[in-house]
Amino acid sequence: SLVRGVSRGPVSIVAAPDPARHPRAVIAIVGAGSNLGTRVALLRGAARRLDGLGVRVERVARFVATPALVLPGAPPGPDFVNTAF
Repeated sequence: SLVRGVSRGPVSIVAAPDPARHPRAVIAIVGAGSNLGTRVALLRGAARRLDGLGVRVERVARFVATPALVLPGAPPGPDFVNTAF
């Protein structure tokens, strides 16, 4: 059975199928972020690409914008959009 959507702050953690029934299955949570270009479209494309490589993407967490960290005195960078799948 699947356990879905256990909320841990801004990220949804998703459990994969029971390893006893799927011995080659690997459970992974991938964090991803982008601060350049069409950020959300790039992240959605990354999830699709993983899926196209045979990695089953169960769920994509909500997108969260966070400020970029910069060195003191440096100009601010574009905000990041972060997610997990």
